[in-house]
Amino acid sequence: MRYTLICVLGLFLLNTLFYGHSEANRLKAKLSVDNRDIPVGGRVTLTCSVDPSSSGWKYYWYKGKKNSEPLNTQDVVFQSTGQISVSQGGLYWCRGGRGKPVYYTEYSDSMRINKYENKPKPTLTADKTILPVRGRVTLTCSVEGSADWKYDWFRQTSDSSIAQPIRYETNGVISVNQGGIYYCRGGRGYPVFSTEDSNKVTIQETVSNKAVVTLQPNWRLIYSGETITVRCEIQGGAATRWEYEWRENNVAISRKDKEFRISSASISHNVDFMCMGRKDFFLTEWSEAITLTSCKSNMFISNSECHFVSI
Repeated sequence: MRYTLICVLGLFLLNTLFYGHSEANRLKAKLSVDNRDIPVGGRVTLTCSVDPSSSGWKYYWYKGKKNSEPLNTQDVVFQSTGQISVSQGGLYWCRGGRGKPVYYTEYSDSMRINKYENKPKPTLTADKTILPVRGRVTLTCSVEGSADWKYDWFRQTSDSSIAQPIRYETNGVISVNQGGIYYCRGGRGYPVFSTEDSNKVTIQETVSNKAVVTLQPNWRLIYSGETITVRCEIQGGAATRWEYEWRENNVAISRKDKEFRISSASISHNVDFMCMGRKDFFLTEWSEAITLTSCKSNMFISNSECHFVSI
């Protein structure tokens, strides 16, 4: 009896020395991947290892559930010991084994591999699309339903210009202080798996130039038969071929010219005019309103209103 016990104990100690660990302190396989995202039409490589590194291990691969049957060569392409190349998405596991009877490591942690029929497209949003004078705009780029992305950011100075990179590998939020057309692109893994380009967001930059409405002649009151020119002047800053926008009683109107002529017959009483200048991604603030009053020739003005003359 004592001899049998000694033999069993000896075999246990030899087994522990040979494999380095007992069942109570079993090694655990480690699973790593070169990229969690399978490119369209491509593959990714999974690597299973046992730490501390030692020889003689064979590796068993599982997809879906760790207690399922190991994958066979029809499902994967074996590249070398401890590595497989896969073209299908899913949840993968591995474990190592060696010796007779086989000593198995613990299963590795699971690794989810994503397969895209098409590249994902990020969504780009801005907290505002008009940049105040000396202000900033926050841009946010994100890929729905997944994580670990880093983002490259690009800016165009016109619709036809070539996009220039402005930031590399940032998180999904940046702050900008220039107008332009912005978009982003996500990437993760090595080699990098890239998304499509995001939607584009146009940021317009408010400049310090001041818009002023002027009248020529400078009459705030006109009578029937008289005409007057309403003009938008952009003051300050470098000369620019501005495009103009107008508001009449705080409602946008279709006029786009720098100036236009009106007569008393074409406007109603007490019309407020405002204007602003716009060029590419630059714009001025709205001017202060200027009020123009129209009266018929048999009326007089009082408190900025027209009244019929009493006979």
